[in-house]
Amino acid sequence: MAPRLPDCGALGRVLAPTVKQEISCFIGAGAYEHHIPAAVWAVATRGEFYSAYTPYQAEASQGTLQLLYEYQTMMANLTAMEVSNASLYDGASALAEASLMAVRANRRSRSQRILVPSTVHPHYRRAARAIAGNQGLRFEELPLVTDSGCTSAEALSRYEGEDITALVIQQPNVFGRLEDVDALTDWAHARHALAVAVVNPV
Repeated sequence: MAPRLPDCGALGRVLAPTVKQEISCFIGAGAYEHHIPAAVWAVATRGEFYSAYTPYQAEASQGTLQLLYEYQTMMANLTAMEVSNASLYDGASALAEASLMAVRANRRSRSQRILVPSTVHPHYRRAARAIAGNQGLRFEELPLVTDSGCTSAEALSRYEGEDITALVIQQPNVFGRLEDVDALTDWAHARHALAVAVVNPV
């Protein structure tokens, strides 16, 4: 009898004969192939999880609230961050909300200037500008000045001595490259700016 396999292993064995027919995908920009366990689909199709809104009737939503708490705890542990969102529609709207929160939380800055590298997904940049730009936030795009596909110190150097509220960092970025998060975060913090992370933990 064959050894037991997790669902991803069993699926791989079933699909192995079709490998020769596989078409390469170069779409990139956040669309990466990854395995989603069957149990996730079973849980996600339950009616109480269809809405992105956080339930407001605590007495009727204990299970959902417990799940959201577990999700936030897990995400905070994975990212080593102090906070995690629970109920935003997608990464683009989450970036807009995080930018608004950064402006409200950073009391050392009055500029409401958010630096957004061109390595952040263009849909995210557009959505954040559309949602939060109408509330006085100024999103300034950092150009890509190297062939590395990452945000560089050269692009940041022109902002020396200026009042910046926050710097957005996407990991992995739109090109699938890993940014030097420590260096970018240190740069922001040295100038009393906050770092806003756009993270795909998958």
